[in-house]
Amino acid sequence: MFFQSSLITRMTCAVALEIAEQYPNLLPHGEPSDVFVLADDFRGSGRISGALSIPLTQLAVGDFKTVDRRRLQVNKAIGRYQNQIRYISGML
Repeated sequence: MFFQSSLITRMTCAVALEIAEQYPNLLPHGEPSDVFVLADDFRGSGRISGALSIPLTQLAVGDFKTVDRRRLQVNKAIGRYQNQIRYISGML
């Protein structure tokens, strides 16, 4: 379940799993760890997407957007983020 991740990520996942194990009747599967998917922090792209209500799938490398009076640019990592969104959507 845990790849190369930071200590804070591992701690957060452990707490989330602990909580999920306390309420197994709320989960669609018998195994709580089966309902968690680790994904990258979407950083600037996620900030743009959330603040401006633009789906990550509609952002393109090089796009500039203004969020909270700051000009942000979508970088090449957006392709990786879009792939992760497709993967997560497919798991639902």
